[in-house]
Amino acid sequence: RGNVVDPDQLIVRYGADTVRVYILFAAPPEDQLEWNERAIEGMHRFLNRVWALAERAKAAPTAPATGDLRRATHAAIKKVTEDIESFKYNTALSALMELVNTLSTAPAEAPGLREGVEALVQLLYPFAPHLAEECWAALGHAEPLARHPWPTYDPAALVTTEATLVLKVNGKVRARLTVPADLDEQAVRARALADPTIQK
Repeated sequence: RGNVVDPDQLIVRYGADTVRVYILFAAPPEDQLEWNERAIEGMHRFLNRVWALAERAKAAPTAPATGDLRRATHAAIKKVTEDIESFKYNTALSALMELVNTLSTAPAEAPGLREGVEALVQLLYPFAPHLAEECWAALGHAEPLARHPWPTYDPAALVTTEATLVLKVNGKVRARLTVPADLDEQAVRARALADPTIQK
């Protein structure tokens, strides 16, 4: 709406994958799209971050993911799968951006970095097939990504074992407390009140 953008010029400048990802992210399929030149540049940067992650993960250990990386990877697999099935492409792409942020902060030697990046590339494939295939090959896979099965998530990986609580006194954050997720309210309260900062 309100634009006469020539897609050929954008494809020459940014590539077909960037244009496709931007269109799918900018608005749900049933809504009109208001074109924003700066936003397409943001999508281009996002795809460049995916490529940089794939390059970094080439030398990463193949050990399975644990902890936050495993939880983030499997949460993204679940979210993207469900969103694609219900045509919510913009929220599926948001989940992929969150996964990119999580993977980008992980050290190169972190167990599960490679697993996370491979899942990211697989999940990105319906949106950016050219880049995804290139990343898949860069990760050392001989078989094309198009022939690889869709990833499935492990429900056990989504179970949170710890929760971080923000402790406020008089409306000001005074401390953060990490506790087991299944701890009852009385025990959480006791731990919070035992914190030296809170006692002060």
